[in-house]
Amino acid sequence: MMRCAGEGTVRIRVPEVALPADPADVVEDGGADLHVERVYCGHLYHFGCLVQYMKTPPFDGGKKCELCGKRIFHEKYKVSPQLAEARWAQEQARERELGEVIDFLQ
Repeated sequence: MMRCAGEGTVRIRVPEVALPADPADVVEDGGADLHVERVYCGHLYHFGCLVQYMKTPPFDGGKKCELCGKRIFHEKYKVSPQLAEARWAQEQARERELGEVIDFLQ
């Protein structure tokens, strides 16, 4: 079972487990950060952790499962490493530009 550290990183050996102890607490909203996603190798990730992991560098060679080392294949993340890198760089540039505008206006 995948465990998640939160705070912007995907880690494994920490106290919070992916599935809640009480089945009534299962998050069914597929876009919620704590929604549980099963990747191709069968391991579980919180949706929020998986999104962040898949969208941050390094991208070469694809992302690998931190439990088994197999490449992560998921229907939602079928982009090439080059496209993922370009999207990440564009997002970083946009954040820098917004920061400069905020600094200018203050």
